[in-house]
Amino acid sequence: MKIKDFVNVLFLAAMVIFIVACQVQTPATDTGNEEADQELIIVPDEGYLKVESNPSEADIYIGSELVGKTPTTLTLQTGAATLKLKKQDYQDYFATVNVQKGQRTDIQIDLVPVVNENATPAKGWGYLLVTSTPADAKIYVDGGIQGSTNINITGVKAGIRTVRLTKRNYEDYTATVNVVAGQTAKLDARLIPSAPTYIRLNATLDNKTMAANFYLWDETWTSLVLDGQTPFAMADIKAGTYGLNISRPGYIEYAQTIVVEPSKETVITFELKKK
Repeated sequence: MKIKDFVNVLFLAAMVIFIVACQVQTPATDTGNEEADQELIIVPDEGYLKVESNPSEADIYIGSELVGKTPTTLTLQTGAATLKLKKQDYQDYFATVNVQKGQRTDIQIDLVPVVNENATPAKGWGYLLVTSTPADAKIYVDGGIQGSTNINITGVKAGIRTVRLTKRNYEDYTATVNVVAGQTAKLDARLIPSAPTYIRLNATLDNKTMAANFYLWDETWTSLVLDGQTPFAMADIKAGTYGLNISRPGYIEYAQTIVVEPSKETVITFELKKK
C-alpha cells in the first residue's frame, strides 16, 4: 500500500470514530433532561363532587362562592367542603362533605318546598313536629339535617321517613315516622345520656408536637362531626366509629377510620411526613 493511501485510510478511520463518539454522548444528555423535567411534575390534591337535586337547576355554593347549578360534577381541593343548595320556593340545603383525593363523592338531594304553616300543604307533602327531652338535638330526616328540636318541620314528603336525633353527651335516637299528606306527624323522644369517653389527637415531626388541621367525620365519611387543630383533647365525645383526617400544608395527609370506645381514652398520634 502506498503511503498516501495509508494516510487516507487513517483519516477516514478517525472520522468514523469521532462520529460514533458524538452519537453515544447525545442520548445521555437527553436522558438527564427528561429526569429533570419529571421532578417538576406536581400531582394536585383534588377530588370530585357530583351534586344532583330534585328538582334540578338549584344553585350550588361552595362556601360563599356560586359554582354552578345541579346536576354537575365539581373539581375541588381535598378535605372538608361546605355545600349549600339554593332554589326559589324551596328550603336551602346545607351539608359539609369530605372530598377525597382522586375520588368522586356523590350527593343526591330532595329539596323541601317552602310551606306556610297556615296554608294547605302542597300535594304529597305534610308536617313533622319533632320534640325531645332535653331539647336542642339536631334533627336528620332521611339523612338530611332539618334543624334542632323542638320544631315543626314544614314541607316533609309524605311516606315513611327515617328520623335521627343527635346531641352531644347523649345516645343517638332513631325512629321511623309515617307522614301523611296534609297532616302533622309527631315524634317525641327521650334521649339517653351516653357514657363519657375521651379522645386525644396529636401531630408530631421528629418527636416534636406540631399544629395541624383535623377533621372528624361520621362513620360514612359524609357528615362533619368536629374540626380544629392539634394538639386536641376532648372528654365528652360520643363513642362510635369515625373517619379522621389530619393535614398540614406541605405534608402527606393522614386519613383513617378510628373507633372511640366508651369509658376509655383514645389517643391518635400522627407522625408528619413531607410530600
